Amino acid sequence: MRTRLAHRSQYASDMNRFFAIAGVSALTLFSSVPAQQAVSLSTDPSSTLTAEVPHRLTAQLTSSSGALLPGLPIVFESRDSLGTWTVIEDGLTATSQTTRQIDGIADVMFVPDRTLSVDVRIRFPGNDSLQSAESLVTYPVELNTGSFQEIGDFRHTKGDGIPLILVHGRSAPGPFERWQTYLDYIQANPAQFAEYDVYLWDHDTDKPIGFNGTSGSAQDLYDSLAQISGLYSEFTPVFLAHSRGGLVVRSLMGRVESDGTRYGDRVLGLVTLGTPHHGSPLAVADWASEIWKQSTGNTEFSDSTFSLLVGENGLMFETDLLGDLNLAWDNYDGAITQQGFRTSGETNVIDVSPADLNTETLVENDVSLIYGQPWKTRFGTLASLNSESNGTLPFAEKIVAIGAYRSEPSNLLLNLVAAVEIVLSLPISTNVRDWLDIQLDDGDIERNLLSIGNRLLAHSLPDLFDNASDINYDANDGLVPLQSALLLKPALGNISDATPVREVNLNRSRVAQARQVKAHHIFTTTEGIENHLDLLVTDNEQYWATLTQELRLFLPAASANSCAPDLDSTGKIDFADFLLFAQMFADQDPQADFNIDGTTDFNDFLIFASKFGQPCP
Repeated sequence: MRTRLAHRSQYASDMNRFFAIAGVSALTLFSSVPAQQAVSLSTDPSSTLTAEVPHRLTAQLTSSSGALLPGLPIVFESRDSLGTWTVIEDGLTATSQTTRQIDGIADVMFVPDRTLSVDVRIRFPGNDSLQSAESLVTYPVELNTGSFQEIGDFRHTKGDGIPLILVHGRSAPGPFERWQTYLDYIQANPAQFAEYDVYLWDHDTDKPIGFNGTSGSAQDLYDSLAQISGLYSEFTPVFLAHSRGGLVVRSLMGRVESDGTRYGDRVLGLVTLGTPHHGSPLAVADWASEIWKQSTGNTEFSDSTFSLLVGENGLMFETDLLGDLNLAWDNYDGAITQQGFRTSGETNVIDVSPADLNTETLVENDVSLIYGQPWKTRFGTLASLNSESNGTLPFAEKIVAIGAYRSEPSNLLLNLVAAVEIVLSLPISTNVRDWLDIQLDDGDIERNLLSIGNRLLAHSLPDLFDNASDINYDANDGLVPLQSALLLKPALGNISDATPVREVNLNRSRVAQARQVKAHHIFTTTEGIENHLDLLVTDNEQYWATLTQELRLFLPAASANSCAPDLDSTGKIDFADFLLFAQMFADQDPQADFNIDGTTDFNDFLIFASKFGQPCP
């Protein structure tokens, strides 16, 4: 037996020598596994990323001969400060980390942290027939923290000076274009701003808002304010903010400092103009899609036109920007139940669930058109910002909310046709969003879009979903429902009743009962202020006087006189107050100097008129 084994061993050794001499491996000759083919993995060229803004990273996989290799996994990883590689969690369901059939490309949306640079590793693991490959890219990261813009000599002439910070909203082309109407008003009424130093803060609205106060735009505002706070012996700013700018300031106010105080403790007050305090259903892509289908019919044309409004370059909301994702509805009114809703007549698909909204809620097997979970809570949520403590909102007594709505229904079809004609007239190479920004001075395009949004939001939930509560948002400014702009607390029933032709029938008594801030003001078609844009560009002098009066009531000298127009102290500004005011006005009584500018004049009359019929704040 030993002799036979020795002969077999000698035979195998001789065979291996033979094949080695022939230049062929015995393992290769008898193996059924073919040799692995080399591949090429091409990635993005190195470019600068912006911190906390989504960037699309791509990789294309081809064979050594240049043939596309679809259907294969690509792993995207980033290296943290400890040197650990972590798989990038995508927040956008429209991307794919498997190479596509059409171009062999895989992609992922990556949101870099606030750092100077980031290492990204992109690799193909390989398989039985293809070799592995990887690419390492180091991307510089810029913080892009925003800045204060020079606006001339808008500085205090009375007292020590109090900063008045103007914070713009989403995708503003520049702070001057949007704030110019109010800057003109300030220039024409210097006495009303004698105590203020006026600043314009310009920032990147593609970023997340940073509801936790320590990230996104809220952190950027914090850093910018630190640059001017040293100019004052006591830094106590007042803020005027349009749209999402109001959420940025509120997030900053909730920031907890190292000494345990909150930033809002030093803020005198905040006036918001059309701020989506509770978000907007139009910013929930799944929800907006259902609104659109019910309005236009579920056709291929309907889907393509919807993507112009809510999509990668959406004219109303851009789905791949965290700044727009942060504007989603926070479900404060319980519009979407825990079970979610299905489109009317459908039985197998949940179109909108609590996980699609601006909350901390997690839902198993959530089906989302646009967003996955990683982005939704990374920078806090709107629901957490609006959480009450002992029955009140943080700093509610320092907030004045101003909202607008269109009282008559808009013609969805005519506005849609106008918007589509504009888009179809563009050259194919034109970026629609860039072109729209250039046209903002005209305003007609944006007004068309806001009219579309106004009509879309007028749909009540039962119009869209089976077994939905009878909730409507028909009183809106084209983007923001009125109950969101006014930061109302949950109320029993709707604040308005929609008529068969969708005219708004606002219940002002119910609105007053739901108020939870220092004061709020409602403007509508009657005053020539009916949409999101009008809140910044209206020529209504009473509107600007009301806004300015509220700003002045935040001044320390006005704190003891915060309800001046209620002259007979009944808790309501009525005809009896008017008679008293008329006499005081005729006598030039200093007590009728409601804006505290040193004289009793027509501006005080406008302030009184703006509060007539309202309960005293």
